[in-house]
Amino acid sequence: MKFATKLARKLAEIVALPLLAAPLTPRAAESPVSAELVIPSAATHVIGDHTPLVWRFRNQSAEPLAFMWEGCCRLNGRLTVTAENRPIVPVPPGQALAHMFAKAERLEPGKPADFETRLTDWVQLLESGEYQLQGRYTGVLPEQTPQVPRGLNLWREAAVTPPIRVRLLSVADYLGERQARAIERGLRLELAGPAKLPPLRPSPFTLELHNASVREQRVVWPNDFQLWIVDATGRRLGNVPTSVEGAYQEVSLPPGVRLQLSVPFDSSLIEGEPFGDYRVFVDLRPGDAGEPRVPSNPVAMSWELGPAEVEQLLRQAAGGSRVGLRNAPLKLLRVYVAEIGSALAAVGSSDASAGFLGLRDQLRLASCLKAHAPIPGRVELPLLLAVSGATSLSEPAVEGCLSTSPRPSSSNDVARLQQLLSVRRHLGWEVGLDVRPDPDVTFGVMVKALEPYRKQQTDLAAPPRALLSDGSTNAPLAVTIREGPIAAGLLLRLRKDGGTVLCGAARKPAGAVPVPQAGWFKPEEAFTASFESIPDASAFAPWLESEVQTLVVVDAGLTWRELLGALQPLIERRRSFDLCLARPGA
Repeated sequence: MKFATKLARKLAEIVALPLLAAPLTPRAAESPVSAELVIPSAATHVIGDHTPLVWRFRNQSAEPLAFMWEGCCRLNGRLTVTAENRPIVPVPPGQALAHMFAKAERLEPGKPADFETRLTDWVQLLESGEYQLQGRYTGVLPEQTPQVPRGLNLWREAAVTPPIRVRLLSVADYLGERQARAIERGLRLELAGPAKLPPLRPSPFTLELHNASVREQRVVWPNDFQLWIVDATGRRLGNVPTSVEGAYQEVSLPPGVRLQLSVPFDSSLIEGEPFGDYRVFVDLRPGDAGEPRVPSNPVAMSWELGPAEVEQLLRQAAGGSRVGLRNAPLKLLRVYVAEIGSALAAVGSSDASAGFLGLRDQLRLASCLKAHAPIPGRVELPLLLAVSGATSLSEPAVEGCLSTSPRPSSSNDVARLQQLLSVRRHLGWEVGLDVRPDPDVTFGVMVKALEPYRKQQTDLAAPPRALLSDGSTNAPLAVTIREGPIAAGLLLRLRKDGGTVLCGAARKPAGAVPVPQAGWFKPEEAFTASFESIPDASAFAPWLESEVQTLVVVDAGLTWRELLGALQPLIERRRSFDLCLARPGA
């Protein structure tokens, strides 16, 4: 019996067929919209294929309706997946940036509307088997307020789809059928390539097509082929391009003929993926006459940057980028800076330029620091501030890296910060200072203690800040400590009279504010404005009705404890504000 017939019996009809069983969740009878799931027919679905999962909606009412389509975010939609009555954990919901401001879609009466997603948007599978899928979609969630034309009603109810079944093959099982598929198709694919992938150099694979049938075979290069890269767990890499690059040609293979083709490949295809062992194969799509798809043999390939590769990349990166091009070696070193720590330590200094040594030492420090914040972005370094004005960076992991770096700085924390800032680009960090003052330190001492750190202002992401946490999961409240006044819509003044903290507020009259920011105080007006006394916390309320840039001018003698106590109404409302030192005698 031919392989195609066996496969058809084994996999049955792969079209997503509705089940006769009752839905997992009863459909809300009042919903004016029905829904169903559709997976296009195919003789074989392999886990790792970009298998479409179509949501088909039908407006059964007599009027058009609007709804929010955010399918792949899995907010409005839910997919229940089971295998042999065993539930499969779906991909958790997540708001995609592109869909945060999605517009409502329109459903015309009686007309089906298809919205395509991928099966991998909803569930990650590894094992061969038959899976049951059932969806539930809510047109508009309670917290969603889409903009729709006047008079167009919203579909707010939920529609539950009938269950469907789909059979999937794991990559291992699919490759296990390679011999039988090649015999049935009469076309054999043999792939050869490097056992170890070199960085930044073309490393093409060679694909040999062998027509083992008694008839002529026709394929289109490279349109009929896909590139597969599989990790050690058998999972296809999702972010890797699947198309094979090459000039279009229609290939005719007489019986018995062998033809070799070059499959372009280089490390950019796998850049960013973990170091380790991978397998690469090329997949031939099904024939027009129903011939099965056929995979090539998988080629084992190792991807890693050892000491030799790291040294070579360092020498290339130290020379800088070419005119009009980026420094590709440096970019690759930065991508894997956390993983190449041991390789960097093994790189010697013989016959090395100053640029090479400097870059090596920077990357060694960056490799150590990367563990502190692996994900690029904003990194707040805690800076302890004592009553005496002494400061110290208090992050143990950062301190350990700085003290054991190839070129350790002095014990001066400003110099240590300079050393860290010099490698921030290798880490992808935006460095900020999270000032943590002793409650009894005076504001004047605080401002003076931070002066040396302000000289690093161009390399810091922002001026030094104190981050006030209320113990919840909310982001901390940011209090920025300024060197001098800034433009602000609301001015507050804190001063001390004996042991009493006095507070005043100033805002320009409403008539002087034709444009919001036009009514702000200029920086130089912060010391000359007329302040109205605020006797207690309840009197703060009228001043805090509008959220504008708030600047607090503080006497040097106020302690941090007294300052926060006086500004508790702002803190309770989670209003960020800036602090600056009052001018003596003002």
